[in-house]
Amino acid sequence: MADAITSLVDAVQIFATSAEQSGILATAWLQNMMTNKMARKASRTMTKT
Repeated sequence: MADAITSLVDAVQIFATSAEQSGILATAWLQNMMTNKMARKASRTMTKT
């Protein structure tokens, strides 16, 4: 368990060192999530009609 926490902390530190890059990744991830949600809603709406 301690190993998992250590590697998680390492990952967070690596991620935090490139704040700009992580910001870009977070933005892309959020946009992807939104697009997926909208696509799912749209397909559900289409199947209803």
